[in-house]
Amino acid sequence: MQSSGTVARWASGLSSAAFARLVPMIFIVGAIGNAWATTYYVAKNGDDSHLGTEAEPWLTIQKAADTLVAGDTVYIKAGTYTEVVTPQNSGAAGQYITYAAYGSDVVVLDGENLRPEGDPRWGGLFQMYGKHHIQVRGLRAINSRYAGFLTDEQSDHIVFENNSTSGTWSSGISAWNCSNIIIDGNDIRRACQGDGDLQECLTVSNTDTFEIKNNHVHDRPVGVVGGGGEGICSKDANRNGKIFANDVHDMALLGIYVDAWGSHEDGIEVYNNIVHDALEGISITDEINTGSLTNVRVFNNIVYNNRVNGIVISDNTDGLPVGDGPKQNIAIINNTVFHNGYALAGWGGGITVVTKNPASNNLVVRNNICSQNNAWQIMRSRVIEARTVVEYNLLDGPNEYDDGGDRATSGTSFTSGSPRFVNAVSYDFRLQPDSPAIDAGSATSAPLTDYVGAVRPRDGDGNGSALFDIGAYEYQPTATRARFWTLY
Repeated sequence: MQSSGTVARWASGLSSAAFARLVPMIFIVGAIGNAWATTYYVAKNGDDSHLGTEAEPWLTIQKAADTLVAGDTVYIKAGTYTEVVTPQNSGAAGQYITYAAYGSDVVVLDGENLRPEGDPRWGGLFQMYGKHHIQVRGLRAINSRYAGFLTDEQSDHIVFENNSTSGTWSSGISAWNCSNIIIDGNDIRRACQGDGDLQECLTVSNTDTFEIKNNHVHDRPVGVVGGGGEGICSKDANRNGKIFANDVHDMALLGIYVDAWGSHEDGIEVYNNIVHDALEGISITDEINTGSLTNVRVFNNIVYNNRVNGIVISDNTDGLPVGDGPKQNIAIINNTVFHNGYALAGWGGGITVVTKNPASNNLVVRNNICSQNNAWQIMRSRVIEARTVVEYNLLDGPNEYDDGGDRATSGTSFTSGSPRFVNAVSYDFRLQPDSPAIDAGSATSAPLTDYVGAVRPRDGDGNGSALFDIGAYEYQPTATRARFWTLY
């Protein structure tokens, strides 16, 4: 677009009447031009007095955060940036503001020298408060005084995509009191390394409508001082959330945690995740009895080698009067739960249901493979049996545990024997053609696709009737199997 000076020189040759007719058109075109998206650049050889072009980049990301408006993008070139970035403006529907690494450049936000004694330890190296329609892609946050990436205070339509964090005092990524949040494809390593109340490695709290997907959350070792440190946590008054296709492992505490924490949390789906080598794989609870947890579905997950339980509906704080808030309509369906519970001799297992709150109801354990877990495959602890449904599970391993309050159960319509995995030693939990899990499940509330997206049900045993399999994988006959094997 021409500069105002060029337009003025061009218009000087017009008659006054013609120029009068032209002026409104100039302002209209100018307004349209101001709405066009602009691309800016930041680089370590830049200067914040520059124009922000690729030839004259800015030096700091915060300069971009002070400047960008709806539709704008900033590309950040390789280097380590020692700064806290706080965007000042929001985008708009269809006009996200984008902060992104330039190409494959490694862009590091390093908070090592930003941690004075006595600091409030709230915020992040990239932090947003009350902003909307912003996406952050391909950045790396390390050594944060608190979180790596954080959004809070009614932010909405925020996307964290393909970022990474390491060595953060608290969460790698967290969203609080927000709506319409997407956390996709991030690598979160060695989060929650501080002391005190650390939150979780990836935290979403009091947020309506969110997706936590395709993330790798790992390496929060046992022995770090301080509380917290679960892998992925959906907590407080969250609503309408999906946690799927994540890989969570090597956690000092829980892998995936859904906890109402004295609020009303509702409508959470946890599916198609791999969780291993945590204290417990997937835990569903309300730690404070003044809250409630409703309408949670846990399906198509692969959960193995966790130290105490694979999947647990838990009171967590050992019951009433403080903990064990009511849990209603909780479904654990079509998961594969293998070799959990070996941290303690004679205790721990596959799927465990623990609650004595009389308001807890409709707790369902159906179509799961529970194989070679330690002391039990499925166990009820202090739970009112009439309020639970345990059926159509495949049980392989010890399942006689009974100490009076805690009792193993087979439920009804169960299948016994080896599930005949392709190769359990290498954690390949697909089914061989002779698996007793094939066509042995129930259609009630079963997911219509499996762990790799294959359609359920299929006629796995070739008898002309398509029935649901038990476990996270639906068996694929030879003619169709190869199409899906490459997806995992």
